[in-house]
Amino acid sequence: MRSKAGEAGHKELSTILQQTRRIADSIKQMLDLVRPSSGRADAIGLKGFLAELMELMGHHLRKANVKATVSCWSSPPLIYGDAPKLRRAFFNLVINTIEHLGPGGEIELILNEVPGRVDLVNVLLAASAENGPAPDFREAFAAILEDEVNNRLGRPGLSLTREILEGFKAEVETIDPGEGRAGLSISIPVSSREPARISLSR
Repeated sequence: MRSKAGEAGHKELSTILQQTRRIADSIKQMLDLVRPSSGRADAIGLKGFLAELMELMGHHLRKANVKATVSCWSSPPLIYGDAPKLRRAFFNLVINTIEHLGPGGEIELILNEVPGRVDLVNVLLAASAENGPAPDFREAFAAILEDEVNNRLGRPGLSLTREILEGFKAEVETIDPGEGRAGLSISIPVSSREPARISLSR
């Protein structure tokens, strides 16, 4: 930091400093995934939030040979809530999707408006397998989409995900986005005091 531009080693040292800060931010986000948090009301911009999540999950995606992208089809407003908890919920959803897809699969997180609902912002998790039919999200995410506590189809971490999404008053359902893909739709209120509605439909 004491070096000046143009001096020997300045460029290399600047790169090291930048990467160190980036690693520190990644470690903080990973710690947020595992430690409890409560009472937070963060302002969450979902576009950057989802992009950071995919960067954080890069190792998992590369290891599983699954491609993931984030698309933004609208300019969504901010939502408010516990950002580390919401990150944990989407982390669990993507991890379970990766396990269900297998190598060569593709995941797209699509941020969009909800037609006729200015009070909601929607995140569509669309997934396709490399070969064969689209994944059955009704089965993969049964612990979220169904009320049974001891559902044998539940996957690791999904009961916690359900709890977090209910705290955000999310509306969750399976949909058919077409193009040989399956979709899990998560609609989150911009500001709402309505009770959670997690329903199962196709």
